[in-house]
Amino acid sequence: LGQALRDGAVGWAALAGRDAVQFLLPGGTAFHVLRAVALTSDAEGATTLRMLAEGQVLELIDWSRGPEGATRIRARTRSFRPEVGWATLADTAGVVYMRSL
Repeated sequence: LGQALRDGAVGWAALAGRDAVQFLLPGGTAFHVLRAVALTSDAEGATTLRMLAEGQVLELIDWSRGPEGATRIRARTRSFRPEVGWATLADTAGVVYMRSL
């Protein structure tokens, strides 16, 4: 059972299809910062708390549920300081700031 990030729909999904084609992969709650990105106080990114440095590891708390066509994928995270805020995982230009460990 899963929930879609885009519209919040809940339902069942196939993990793999014929010939072992994988549709979904298991994910984790730990993310590795690949390039410097701002940790902000809200999902809109209005107030920067601090910059996250390359190599930091964050814990995923929640995904942003932005409007369709949003310019970035954001997640609420916790650093090991501990500090809670929002960070951009990737933008629509294809720049990836963090990846799951």
